[in-house]
Amino acid sequence: MFESEFERSLFALRQEKLKQIAALGHAAYPNHYRTTHDIPALRAHFDGSTAEQLETERPQVSIAGRIMAIRAQGKAGFAQLQQGGQRLQIYVRLDAVGEQAFQLYKVLDLGDHIGVTGYLF
Repeated sequence: MFESEFERSLFALRQEKLKQIAALGHAAYPNHYRTTHDIPALRAHFDGSTAEQLETERPQVSIAGRIMAIRAQGKAGFAQLQQGGQRLQIYVRLDAVGEQAFQLYKVLDLGDHIGVTGYLF
């Protein structure tokens, strides 16, 4: 089934992460995620907004995309989501999302498809 030990190890790691996602109370392969925008439409609508406008309006959005870059730094992290050929960076803070959601964030990998909800800034 596997052509190398690397493939075998990678498969085992992904299987373990699926178990961790389930243990955190999330579906590994959900059938649906309700979004308010897609990334290209969101970028088209808000890219011209200033930081002050976004802070005043605090637009709430729910998007989905594929993780193209991810990094955690202590109690916070960033990820780049891509959809429709465009990217949007998300910021995840432990004190904003809670321990369980932050643990889920730390289990995610490049290429995973995720949905997130929050406000633009």
